[in-house]
Amino acid sequence: MNIIKIKCEMCGYDKCKSSLHIHHKDSNHENNDISNIIVLCANCHFELHTKNIKSRLAKSKCHELKEKLQELISLHNIALKSYRKENEKLQRQMISRAVR
Repeated sequence: MNIIKIKCEMCGYDKCKSSLHIHHKDSNHENNDISNIIVLCANCHFELHTKNIKSRLAKSKCHELKEKLQELISLHNIALKSYRKENEKLQRQMISRAVR
């Protein structure tokens, strides 16, 4: 008789079978292909989803920061061009005054 030992694939927990969950790797609950599912205890399952959420939030925040940085760089470049034009204008004025 073959007994299949079902346990958490992350930590090995196997004491209470009702505490074991099925996790879909691709988050598609319709995809029940054996290669897409793993058995996790409630704790590991919660930790995995919490880390995924934090990772998605971090990526989202990173994207927002990148957009803000690009906006600041653009504003900086506009200000720099304006400064250079004004500086060139002042230099021409100083040169023309010195020549007189």
